[in-house]
Amino acid sequence: MDKPVTLITGTSKGIGKALKEHYQKQGHIVLGCSRTYVDNEESYTHYTLDVTNENEVLYMFKDIKKQFNRLDNLINNIGAKSTNLAILTPLDDIRKVFQTNYETVFLCCREAAKLMKKNQYGRIVNFSSILVPIGQTGESAYVSSKSAVESLSIILSKEFLPYGITVNVIGPTLTETDMIADLTDEQKENLLQKTTLKKYSTYADIINVVDFYLKKESAFITGQRLYLGGIV
Repeated sequence: MDKPVTLITGTSKGIGKALKEHYQKQGHIVLGCSRTYVDNEESYTHYTLDVTNENEVLYMFKDIKKQFNRLDNLINNIGAKSTNLAILTPLDDIRKVFQTNYETVFLCCREAAKLMKKNQYGRIVNFSSILVPIGQTGESAYVSSKSAVESLSIILSKEFLPYGITVNVIGPTLTETDMIADLTDEQKENLLQKTTLKKYSTYADIINVVDFYLKKESAFITGQRLYLGGIV
């Protein structure tokens, strides 16, 4: 059986790096991308690019088609955040966050589907956040962009259904990454108190859900959102 070809965005650090290492161990041919250079390894190919640049992303997918002529899994992990009260948020911040969190997800899903439809098979996992159902104040840009990703995923799950492609969403609770580095300990604790488990999610918790979505046996699971940590 051919090894699954899996593309993960944002693999230079944090959750993306953990996913990369996990699926390498699982025997996948892993492809990754980020603005930061990362060495190629056995069973891993890295594309150093700006995911907000359409031409660079199109080149990546063109190369994936040339090198592998297929894509089995896409994990849209990359994300950006701008924490501020709406009344103090410049419109440029909104545009930058939406460009990274929404436009790049749309672009990667669109191009991935073109490769996946050839084999009538594909798994797409898009990252959201538990801050969406919480409706966290001070996160108007981030939460709105992730809400857009959730709506997009529901629509794409229907549009891609004839091609055997599933599209699902994972929404982690707070995880120890650079994404929350600008929050104070008090802010982090306040956020955790709004969840059922009231503790951080780990990389292993996140990988467990992604594994479920990627399984061939999960063909009946599409257009779904799963939040880690529970919602009070």
